[in-house]
Amino acid sequence: MVDFSNGAGMILPMKNIPALFAALSIAALFTPAASHAKIGETRSDIEGRLLSKSGGAAYVYDSREDRYREAMELPYVNLFLTMPRSVFHKFYYKRADASSATNSDTIQQHDLFGWEIHIGYDDDVSAMELYRRHGDPITTEELEALMESVAKSKNSRWKKTTYVPVARRWDIEFKDGGMKLADADPDGKKTLREILPENTNRFVYIELPEDVAGSTNYSQSLQFQIMEAYQRVAYERYRKLVEKQSMASAAKTARANSKNARRTSGALPPKINKFGDYNMRDFESLFQPAGAGSANDSASIVKYKMKDVVVGGGAKQNRTKNVQITYTLPQQPDTMLGYDYELADGSVRAKLYYNAILFVDSAFDKAMRANLEKSYKQQSEERAEEAKASVGKF
Repeated sequence: MVDFSNGAGMILPMKNIPALFAALSIAALFTPAASHAKIGETRSDIEGRLLSKSGGAAYVYDSREDRYREAMELPYVNLFLTMPRSVFHKFYYKRADASSATNSDTIQQHDLFGWEIHIGYDDDVSAMELYRRHGDPITTEELEALMESVAKSKNSRWKKTTYVPVARRWDIEFKDGGMKLADADPDGKKTLREILPENTNRFVYIELPEDVAGSTNYSQSLQFQIMEAYQRVAYERYRKLVEKQSMASAAKTARANSKNARRTSGALPPKINKFGDYNMRDFESLFQPAGAGSANDSASIVKYKMKDVVVGGGAKQNRTKNVQITYTLPQQPDTMLGYDYELADGSVRAKLYYNAILFVDSAFDKAMRANLEKSYKQQSEERAEEAKASVGKF
């Protein structure tokens, strides 16, 4: 779509009108979604532009089935369950050309051509916007147009983040041609927790905010639909678990009651659950040992092993009918999702997905991460109490 606000009052010779309309048609064809990316705008402003027939109106996914499907396709759908009642989500479809979208365009979901848009509104103001390309891969020009639209609305420019998450790290030292692990606490000031091999993956069990679960229209909400789907999965897993346990119990009873089995095999063999050491990870290094000589015409190839030890980072097995949903916190600080780009003024962040881009208001992103960290802290304290009960008699 094309924003005409800057052209108000502009007078052109009549002979230039056909050329103008041709140019506008081409612009609408190649940048149909660029003018919609405006984090911080009100819903009325966004939908006034997005649903206008000028340049092609978008189609709103309004039915419960459509909203549920669109939400479940998102890689961050579980975060919907952590957001307060002030946040609500809308989904749109925009054709790739300048014509208006209709319901018939969306019936064949496996054959979409254009854009699907998710906008999360916080108090009726856009806080997160996802633009997903269908039919053709998103082009560099489309990505650039979307990002420039946000940057111009904030009078800022994009900067690429330099953050790199660390999966595993070993600090080693070379001395006198040998190698050893570096002292993890040379000053003796770290706590035991700080020197334990803790998994870098930190997760939280997702819990619905009280203002969402306690609202009068919760049963009509998108969160209810998502939880309902997870509840069905939990019931099915529990049914299979009970079925498996029943089969094992029945088989054990049958063997124990079989006189023939007792005669031929004697007592049932005990169940043995063996365990072993942690894995050792192989590394190879080409280096010149210190003091190898003045010729410097030799080197050593050393293959060494590092114990790949990590503790934690995994949820307990759910053996009940209750829903258990986890979310892994990004290593990148102060963000609920992680991000690849940020405006120079720090107001908006962007994360790239396959054929899609997500824009998030930075303040909203930080607030959501703070809530997740609060949940993590509370759950960590609960695990500490459970650990006391677990090992307290040892």
